[in-house]
Amino acid sequence: SLNEKLSNVDKFHQKQKFLLRIHEKIPLLLGIFIVLLIGDCAIHFSNYLRLTIDLLLLGIILFMVIYNYFIIAKKRNSPENVARLIESQAPEFGSAIINTIQLTEKLNDNNISPLSRELTIKAIDQYNNRYSASEFIEKVNNPALPIQKRKNLKYLIVFLVILIGGFHITKNEFFLFFYPFGNHPPFSLTTLNISSPLSSDTLVVYGNSKPIIVTFLGHKPDELYLSYYDPETPLLVNTL
Repeated sequence: SLNEKLSNVDKFHQKQKFLLRIHEKIPLLLGIFIVLLIGDCAIHFSNYLRLTIDLLLLGIILFMVIYNYFIIAKKRNSPENVARLIESQAPEFGSAIINTIQLTEKLNDNNISPLSRELTIKAIDQYNNRYSASEFIEKVNNPALPIQKRKNLKYLIVFLVILIGGFHITKNEFFLFFYPFGNHPPFSLTTLNISSPLSSDTLVVYGNSKPIIVTFLGHKPDELYLSYYDPETPLLVNTL
């Protein structure tokens, strides 16, 4: 029936609107992730803050998808509104769809004469057999969706180029955000330098202490590890 065809068109149209809304948000999510990577490299988030950001982003994404699914994809419009949508996109239909809907409603009138009822049914059947649901769907196919998909592909390529270009940084940052409490050292802008002793031939007497002063540029390290070995046994490394 015509109503079934219009219902199929409505489902298709609303699904496209839903997908378009989701695709429009993808560049924003990619941008947020890049900003988070840069921010973590600059100020080093705590593990709890990274976990909070992960949960917050996940919650926002789920809310966005579920909310738009119910208010867009699940929304159903009246046959008249769908008919006007099709006719606005396909002027060659004129007002035939609306007229057919009105003729269908006319059949509910008990005062209609048998002849008028028979002619009305023939007119409805004639139009209903003339056009298919696929023709209606073709008319309401939203061109903005494939355009947005192509844009997102370009954004994704730029995103991957940035990640690959700084792979020695981003590989650790990915692990830090996906598994915040794992043993993943963050990318550091810190430079360490032994400022004392300055001589490489400084002697260390067994049993005595020897102060070593280390200066830094960038992030202040929470811990320092000093590895040393006897030149005669370089494989036996000790770490303080």
